[in-house]
Amino acid sequence: MIIVRLQGGLGNQMFQYAAGKELSLRNNTTLAFDLSLLNLQEDPFTPKRSFDLELFSIHPSFVSQKQLARFIRLKSPSTRNLLQKASDRIFNRFYYIEYLPGFDPLVLDYPANTCLEGYFQDERYFPSCYEHLRECFVPNNLPSSPSIDDQQLIKSLSDSQAICVSVRRSDYLKNPTTNAYHGCCHLDFYANGIAHIRKKFPSAIAYVFSDDYQWCEDNFSCIDRVIIVRDDPSDFRYIKKFWLMTLCQHFVISNSSFAWWAAWLGRKSGSVICKPVPWFRAPHIQSVDISPNDWVGIPADPN
Repeated sequence: MIIVRLQGGLGNQMFQYAAGKELSLRNNTTLAFDLSLLNLQEDPFTPKRSFDLELFSIHPSFVSQKQLARFIRLKSPSTRNLLQKASDRIFNRFYYIEYLPGFDPLVLDYPANTCLEGYFQDERYFPSCYEHLRECFVPNNLPSSPSIDDQQLIKSLSDSQAICVSVRRSDYLKNPTTNAYHGCCHLDFYANGIAHIRKKFPSAIAYVFSDDYQWCEDNFSCIDRVIIVRDDPSDFRYIKKFWLMTLCQHFVISNSSFAWWAAWLGRKSGSVICKPVPWFRAPHIQSVDISPNDWVGIPADPN
């Protein structure tokens, strides 16, 4: 069994599922989740998370606390007694913790009976799962009869050189720890990304998806052919927004795993995807790039 200790929101959980699925397939074994880290609230700015993977058809299995305990004790080897050490050797148990972002190829060599804790934000963690992920990361609770407005929006996003512009601001601004770690993309990043795509597709319309619509309305008015797509109050955990984003042809994404997956799943032949550089603001990880090599880097902040 491969155990994945889920943490973070939808995009992060998708990365963790993908890495765990890859490792389970390599070892011809099952994949199970632990949800205990989702209940932790590290600061007042960070909400408790939900099991967001239930929004997709992945048929999850969950590890029992008794099973998990056998792996967690590996985090503190000195606390194990002789019987526990012998049991861990016999059953070949391993516990892998990702302390910093960045691809570690050794993860793919871990055997069955491994517990994974980390974010694993890199497509190199799931090289043989691409088609599986595209099939299973389809929302399972979209409205069967879209409204007239939704039908028009779906047609516009699907039938043109639409640009998905994903703007992440709220917690990236309000939470000092998150702001220092991730940073927040400057308006010029989005403007330059749109301009880069329009060099090749001059008539492309930009559709802005955001968690701060007032800021977008106040600031994107200086850019031609921009439509602000407001959230639907009935959109359960923003899964419809996520799906709508994937319908676009091109992408200008903020440094968000939610946006990363929308672009990764939504890319088509001829797609241009613009990403912020650096992806992380924290100096010790600014060199880490979690995106595919063919995505176009645009300075996150021209200053």
